[in-house]
Amino acid sequence: QALGAVVIQPPYVSHQFGAGASPIVVQPGAPQLPKYWVAVPVVALPNCPPGLEFLHGRDKVIIKEKQQLIETLVAVELPNRYSIQTTTCEQIYCMAEEP
Repeated sequence: QALGAVVIQPPYVSHQFGAGASPIVVQPGAPQLPKYWVAVPVVALPNCPPGLEFLHGRDKVIIKEKQQLIETLVAVELPNRYSIQTTTCEQIYCMAEEP
């Protein structure tokens, strides 16, 4: 069985909002975001694809698979979900396999 493509979700908003509009911080019904996210880089890096600037200057990241209780209780295989963090446990990305 081949694994699906991996989706990377950057922890920042990449578009501008209109006058008076504020961003949705948490979608209703969505899981809560981790407590500590890596700060958005202030200076744009030349020739760096969007979203990868968070990796600049880091020599190590930690990838943790998020355990799903339903997989333990029922013999059903669900797409794996991962959290990519710095060595100081700041969240950089969330990733999930597509079903």
